[in-house]
Formats: sequence, C-alpha cells, structure tokens
Amino acid sequence: MGSVIKEWKEGAKTIQEVTSSVTWEDVLACEGDSKDMELTASMIEAKGCEGKQEALLARVARSLGVCPVESVAAAAALHKHLDSTQKGALIENVLENVAVQNLDQVSRIATYTMIKTHVETEDVPRTAAFVNSFIRAIDGERDPRCLLLTFAMHSKVTAKLGREGIGSEDPSLLEEMFDVVSCYFPISYTAPKKEKNPVSTDDLKQGVLNCCTHSCYSDFAIPFALDKLSSPLGDTKQDALQMICECCANYGTGGEMLIEPYFSELWTQIRTETLNGSIRGDELLMRKLFETVTCIAKVISQFDSQNLMHAHLKVLFDGVLNMASVPQGFVNAKSYSALVHFAASASLTILDTVLTRLIPVLHSAFIENPDNVNRRVSILGIYNGVLGAAIKLNASIQNTEMEDAVFTLADKGTTTEGMVLCAEACSSIMQFGSSSSSRAASTLVKILLDMTDNEARVMVIRALQTAVPKTEALVADTVIPNLLAASDFDADRAVSALLAITDTEQTLMHVVSRALLMLVGKPQHSALCITVLDKLAEDKMKQKPIMPSAILSADAVSNAVAAGCVSKGLQLAFALLGDKDQETVLSACSDKAKWYPLVCGVRCGVSVDLDIAVTPEMSEGQVLAVASVVNKTGAAMPEGYATTPHVGLLLKAGLMRGDEGCMQTLLDIVGSRADAAGVLSTIFTDIPSLSAVMGHVHKFLWVQKVYSKVLPVLLGKYKSEADERKKCEVFESVAVAVAHAPAALVSSDAERLLPVVTGGLASSNGAIVTSSLDILHSLVQQDPSSVAKVPLLTLIVPSLLQATTYKPARKTRVTALNILNLLATDKNVAHAAVVFKQQVINGLLPALDDHKRVVRAAATQARCSWYLLA
Repeated sequence: MGSVIKEWKEGAKTIQEVTSSVTWEDVLACEGDSKDMELTASMIEAKGCEGKQEALLARVARSLGVCPVESVAAAAALHKHLDSTQKGALIENVLENVAVQNLDQVSRIATYTMIKTHVETEDVPRTAAFVNSFIRAIDGERDPRCLLLTFAMHSKVTAKLGREGIGSEDPSLLEEMFDVVSCYFPISYTAPKKEKNPVSTDDLKQGVLNCCTHSCYSDFAIPFALDKLSSPLGDTKQDALQMICECCANYGTGGEMLIEPYFSELWTQIRTETLNGSIRGDELLMRKLFETVTCIAKVISQFDSQNLMHAHLKVLFDGVLNMASVPQGFVNAKSYSALVHFAASASLTILDTVLTRLIPVLHSAFIENPDNVNRRVSILGIYNGVLGAAIKLNASIQNTEMEDAVFTLADKGTTTEGMVLCAEACSSIMQFGSSSSSRAASTLVKILLDMTDNEARVMVIRALQTAVPKTEALVADTVIPNLLAASDFDADRAVSALLAITDTEQTLMHVVSRALLMLVGKPQHSALCITVLDKLAEDKMKQKPIMPSAILSADAVSNAVAAGCVSKGLQLAFALLGDKDQETVLSACSDKAKWYPLVCGVRCGVSVDLDIAVTPEMSEGQVLAVASVVNKTGAAMPEGYATTPHVGLLLKAGLMRGDEGCMQTLLDIVGSRADAAGVLSTIFTDIPSLSAVMGHVHKFLWVQKVYSKVLPVLLGKYKSEADERKKCEVFESVAVAVAHAPAALVSSDAERLLPVVTGGLASSNGAIVTSSLDILHSLVQQDPSSVAKVPLLTLIVPSLLQATTYKPARKTRVTALNILNLLATDKNVAHAAVVFKQQVINGLLPALDDHKRVVRAAATQARCSWYLLA
C-alpha cells in the first residue's frame, strides 16, 4: 500500500481515497513527516485508533517538534481515544514541545480546545513544569477567539490547582499566572463590521475578570484594580470598579474574608474618586462607583460585631465627619451624601451602624453650628442619604432629634438647596409612618407653597410625588386639604402640585372629592377649588369612570353649582363616576342643582329628561352644560332657551344634530334680533367643549346647511329693511356668515354678494362700510377670481382707497389695506389689477403717514406689492 500513499503525496489521489484503502500498519511504517501526520490525523478521525494508542502517542511525540501544525491536529484527534494517563502524557508533550504562539489561528484553536477539554475532565499536574508550560502556551495571545479559550482554560486550571497547587514548588508562579491574564485588562475590542458571529466584547471582559478575581489571586487583584482605578480614562475606571465588585463577591464570603485587609485602601480610593470633579458628569461611571460602594458595604455587613463593622467603615465615617467640621466641607456634601446612602443601602446591619455611630455625631455638629447655614445643609444632605437608604431597604426608622432638626431648619428658613433637602427629608419621614409623619406632610406643603425658585419647586413637587404611593391616607387628610387651603398668592403653586400628584386613580379621587367638599364648608377657598377642578378637567375628562359615588354628596354638588362653578370642573367629577352610581347621585341632588347632574347622565350614558328652564341669569358655563345634554341626548330645548344671552350655544348644539326646530329659531333670530351677529359667531366658532372629540353628535355638512339657509334670509332682510340701524345689524350678520363659511359656498354666492358689497362700500354709514370690507376680504381670500374683472375693480379700488383713510375705526383702514395687498399679490387678480397700479400707489400715500403703527405697516406692505405688480 506504500504506492497508494506515494500517489497521494504526489497529488494523484485524495486523502479520503488513501484513508479508505490503507491500514494502520501502512501508515505507521511511514517516516512521520508533515504529510504522514496529516494522514495520521485523517485516519484517527475516520477509523479510530484500533488499539494503536501507544504507537500513535509515540509518533505524535516524535513529530511535534518536526511538523507542529499537522502533529497538533493529530494530537487533537488522538486525545479523544486515550485513557487518563495517556491524555496527561499527550498534553504535557504538547505544552513542552510546541511553541503554541507560533502556530496559525486554526491550529491554536485546536490546541486550546484540546487543553480546555482536558483540564475540564481530567486531573491537572500540580507541578511547576506544567504551570510554566501552560503560561508559555498562552502568553502573548492576541486573537479574540483564542483568548476566550485561553481565559476558560486559565479559570479551570486555577480552580483545580488552587493557590497551593500553583505555587507548591515555586511561589512566584502564582503571580505569573495572574500576570499572564491581567495584562489583557482592561480589554478594548471592536469586532470587524463584516465578521460573521463576532466575538462579544462583554464575553472577553467577563473572561479576564473571571481569571483575575479568583480567590487564588487575592493578594494581587485588589491592588491591581486600585491601580487601574487611578487611570484618567473613564472606561478603565469602570472596568476596575467591576473588578472590585467581582473581588467582593469572590473574596468576601466564607470564613477567610480575603478582602478584609484591603477595606481601608478601598474606601480611601473610592472616596477619592467620588470627590473627583472630573468624573461627576459621567453618569454611567458614577452609577458603577456607587454600585461598588454597596458591594463593599455588603461584605462588611457579614461581620457579626458592630464594632468590627464600624472599624471597617471608619475611613468613610471619618471623611464624612471631617466634611461636617471644616469650613468649606459643604463643597463635597453631595458626594458624601451619596457615599453614605449607597453604603447604608447595602443591608439593615450597615444602616443600623450608620444610625448609631454616625448620625448622633452629625446631630451634635448640627446643634453646635446654629449660624453656619452651609454646614447645617451639608449635614441634612447626609441624613437624607440615610433616609433614602432606609426607604430602599423598606425599613422604618425614627430619629426624633434629626427629625426635629429638619423641621426647625424648614421653619427657620435656609438656602434654596437647604429647603429642597428639607422637603426630601419630609417626604422620607412621611413614608415611615411615624408619629412625625403628619408634621412632615404639613412642613412639605409649607416648603412647596413658599418656594419661589421654579427649578427648586419642581424638585420639591417630585419629593411629594415620591411619597404619595406609600402615604395615601396622609396625602388625603393633610397634603391635599393644606394645598386647597392655600392663599391667593400661593394658588398657582398649589394647583401645579395638586395636578402633579393626580397621576394615580386614588389621588385623583381624593383631590376631586376634597375640592368639592371644601366648596361646602370653606367657600373662601372656592376659587382655588374651582381652578383645580377646571385644570383636572382639561387633562382627565376622557378617562373611563373610576370614582365611587360615595365620596360625593348632594350638598357638595349643590354648593358647587351655587358657587358658580364652570361646567368643566363638575363634568370631571361626574365623568369619573360609574354608570350604576349615576342614578344615586341624580336622585340625591337638590332641585337647584338638578341640571348639573344631567352632564353626568350624558357622560355615562344615563337617559335623563331635560325638564328644567334656562334663565337669562345662568352663566355661560351652565348653559354650555345644558347644550351638551341637548346635543348628546337629542332632548328638546328647555323652556325659555331663546331668551338667554347664550342662546348661540344651545342653537349650536341642536344644529350640530340637524335639529330643524333650532334652524327655524335661528332664522327667526337673524331676521329680528340685534344680537344676531353674535349668535351666528357662536354657532360658527369652534368650541372644544361641544366638539366631536368630546363625544358630541356632529352631523355631516351641518355648517354648510346653516349657511345656505341663513344667507338668503339675511340678504333679503338687508334689501327690504328701511331702518338704517337694523340694516347695519343685518349686514354685520352677513359678514359673520361669509367669514365662517366654506370656500366653495362663498364662491358660489359671489355673484349675489358683490353687488351688495359695492353698494355698501359707497354707503355713508361707517358700520355698513366696515361690514362690506369684511365680506369683501372673505371673498378675495376664498375666491380671488370673483373680483378679477376691470369693471368691478373700477368700482372697488376707489372705495378701498377712501377706506384707508377712514378715521373712526383703525380696523376698517387695516382691512382695506389688506384687501389691496391681496389684489396685488394674487396671480388670478394681478392681470386685471395692473391697470390701477399708479392710482393705488398714489392713493396709499396718506396711509403711510397714519398715526397708528399697524396701519402704516399695512400701507407699506400693500404699496410695495403694487410697486412690484407687472
């Protein structure tokens, strides 16, 4: 078979053909060069060893130095077929005779994979020779895939040998094993964009951390991490902090407590970094720094003795006390507050140590410095950090002396920062549910109402919001009533605070119910209560019903109506009621408030009869509520509705539904009443409270229908009316209708409107001229082509120029100038208007000297437009 192998070496056959036709005797008879070792590896993969393990082991050992690449491939294949003793001999031969770092990537991966499998499943020699060979094999590796295998091997070897096994013959090997992997720290790697299945940077970082932070290397890892922590690079600092956290997890458990000798160094370095102003803007780094503080404190909390815990926290405590004693210590107060907070958050035992060993000393410093505002504020900041830690641990603490200090500082007044800290402290005290909670709530409200700085007030409101979820009863009984009872001077601050805390259903319910009930017992606060209800209505009215009716009383509703409360506020209260609760409220309300619950009936789908009269004395808000009922239920108009000054609201509600009775009423009004223009303006103007968005019926093309019915009546009345005053009123109504009508309808009516307009412009009555200008302005805006005729412009332009000097009304002059500007700038009119260019330019000269600036500006713009007309 030697000829077959020869043919393969010469390229005449494939390795698969040779493997299938030769025997192990033929292969072993070969010299053992690179081609022979390649064939050996192929034979092992295809046929196994067939009892030739010893012979193959010897062949591989002989060839490792001759053809390492092929020999390593054969060794990797052979390793699977050997017993434990043979595997150990093979691995030692590979480590001793192969310069692994000189191999290509594929061969290194094969070598590392074989070694990794071996150290995971077999015993590892506890000899200096093996450790040295292992270090030599992995030292200098740079390929990321190989590094992952390297870190995995290193961790397994370290775990199996331990501190004693690695340094049993040569103690210096322990440090060398640490150095061979720590040299990669910190890892910074970015995978090529086009690489498939790239190596994760996080996996590499975790790999080197697992190696460096094993308990074997406790003498080296923490000093190494502290040295890296002093680096000016933020990423290096963050990785160093992660190493310290890993060390805490690995060295801080069990009886040995390997990290104990380093507590003082750790606190010193952590404190230095915390006070380092250059890193305070790096949010991720600061977060990692404080996470490390908690990790260290958790390790310290495992000591049984509070004296020991205090001893290991001494460096931290000394820094805090020094800050509280030196004149400029307050500069670092926030940093120390954060340190204390995150340390105390580690466990209840650390929190207790802080409360018993640190807080009393700080309280003494607080009492001894009544005039040193900055120092007092600094101490309060530290105390806030402790309170925050207690809340995080769900612990309830009470330190009467420090609580009194908070209240005293808040009552006496201090810096803005100090008042914010007092508010935050009060928020924490409220959440503990102690005997001081009620006083804390009142103090917090006082701080909020007294705070004039907007940014600080936001922080105080945030403190209040933090307390709300855990102090519902306290908020309902103390905070909300105190805010609702604020003075007129503080009303805006109270309203903003109340709106901020209504982000939950419960607090919303309490605010609304308290506001309504205070209208009964404390009418002096009705304005603030009404404002709160109105503001809530703007944001909350679309919510589904959530409020139980038990919190509302008929007296509260009745008194709210009597107080003249606008509809939005009470609509909110009723909108939050469920369907079943409505009947109870409807039957309980007194007669004078009877129409108000109709709003809730509409909001919640309860069918009710509109059996009340609308009187002229009713406010706009009250009529708007009835209009809402009319639109949503289709109920008939209430008795006397046409006599109210706000009849436009009721007519709008009916016309939106397509009510023919309302249409006839409107036609009667526009033909007879002096306020017809106002009624039409109300009907055509968008009113949010009567919009489709708020659930009102909105028939298609209802505006067009109203316009097409009203305009002929108005024009007929204008032509037939002899009384000059009534003629003016009718023409004003025409102007309102045209101004609000859709463009298509105005265009279709241009032919019958223009003769009336030109006649009105020539009138000696100023009111008719003004209305004529309004109509013409709407026509030119919506259908410029309707006036693009020279004969028509011959009538219009002189009248417009005359109107630009009409003295009694500035609006008239401005409207005339705006129309002239439109005539010159619209391309549909320009071809006809150019004839009048010089006439207009000269005619606008007087307007340029008008005594009103707005008129001069409009004249300048119009004259420029006509100058540019070609």
